[in-house]
Amino acid sequence: MKSKIQKFYIILLVTGLWLLATASVQAAYFKISPSSGNYYKGENFEVRILVNSDVAINAVSGVLTFPTKNLGVIEVNKKNSLINLWIREPSFSNAGEFGNVRFEGVILNPGFIGSDGRVLNILFRVKDKGVANVEFVQSMILANDGQGTNVIAPSGAASFILLPERSLPAGEKKQAKELVQPIIIKELQAESPSDILSFWKDFPEWVKISVSISIGLTTIVFSFIILSFGIIFLIWLWSSIWHRRDQFFALLRLAAQILKNLAVKTLNFVGVTEREIKSDIRYSLYQLASEFKKAPHVPSFKGLIKDYFFLIGNIVKRFFTKNTTENLDEKNKEVK
Repeated sequence: MKSKIQKFYIILLVTGLWLLATASVQAAYFKISPSSGNYYKGENFEVRILVNSDVAINAVSGVLTFPTKNLGVIEVNKKNSLINLWIREPSFSNAGEFGNVRFEGVILNPGFIGSDGRVLNILFRVKDKGVANVEFVQSMILANDGQGTNVIAPSGAASFILLPERSLPAGEKKQAKELVQPIIIKELQAESPSDILSFWKDFPEWVKISVSISIGLTTIVFSFIILSFGIIFLIWLWSSIWHRRDQFFALLRLAAQILKNLAVKTLNFVGVTEREIKSDIRYSLYQLASEFKKAPHVPSFKGLIKDYFFLIGNIVKRFFTKNTTENLDEKNKEVK
């Protein structure tokens, strides 16, 4: 009996160790580096957000908070980050009792596996003495397994001891004041977690599926109604045309006759117009040639100008005078 109990405990111990080893292998977590330190009021210090994972990951997101009474964020930057694509650009806010830093990004295939992968750099400024705790209130690390499994384990936090302003000798204090550069702190409005997207994500899965199915069925029914109405309208239109086919075909014949007459008149007009223009051009050339022949016999320049304008007037008058076919033939004979 005792041996059976011992075997049971051994099996239980081995199973627990195996589950613990499996859980630790499949775990990933965020790390704040450094996680502690002493800093003086008025000075800046930088912390890095790192990720450790024993399984390939391809997406991370997080919200980091800090007490605004003691600390203020000056800058967040993506230098040397392993993130390839930022879904949410890193941002920060120093508003309220607790400020925050937000980020969300994707790591392209094959993902990341390893220790101390850099995600983000945060530059803090010490505002007042005290103890400042910096920690994650929201975080997510997704495995690169094709299913987006969240493999995050409890992430690390950081605690900093903030001391009063450092006292310096008079000469060093003066030199430090000369070296101090103005710092511009970019304030962002605190993001409300109750936006539409977050609200939708909070719904249970069955509610999301039900809403999606309802929207799909509504779309199908609405499309069927529109299609049926279109078919009924086409049937009504064809029936109306068929019952009035005699009037319809008569209207088509009338329209065809009108177009035919218009085309014939247009062609006739174009033919007459073309002949008239040719006749006018021939007349103009003939008159100008005659004037050039008579030019040496003109007694004075004044007389030449007078005859020239008289000739131009006759040519313009001929161009703007409508001629019939008979008149065109007679005028062509005169020119010849």
